[in-house]
Amino acid sequence: MLDRYALGDVDALNKVQGLCADYTALGITNIADVLNLNVRGQQIFDSMPVAEKEKYGNDYFRFLNCHIGDIAVPDSAGDVSDEAVEVKEVSEDE
Repeated sequence: MLDRYALGDVDALNKVQGLCADYTALGITNIADVLNLNVRGQQIFDSMPVAEKEKYGNDYFRFLNCHIGDIAVPDSAGDVSDEAVEVKEVSEDE
C-alpha cells in the first residue's frame, strides 16, 4: 500500500478509515474490547424496533455515541451487562 502511495496513488491510503478514540474512561484498554463493544452495540441497535432507530436517524454511530457508556459498563465480574440499553431522545445536533 505504501509502495502504491509512493508511486503517486494518493487514494491508496484512503480505502479504510482508521479509528482514534480514548476508551480508557470506559475501562477498555485493548483492541479486542473495543471490537467487542462495537459488535455488542451493533447487535443492540439491530434488535431495536424501527421507531426507536428513527430517533437516531437510523444511524448506528449516532446511537453508539449516545449510549457507549451504557453498553460498555462492566459488571462486578468485569463482563459487560446483557441488560437492555435505555433509549433516550436525541437532538439533531448530537
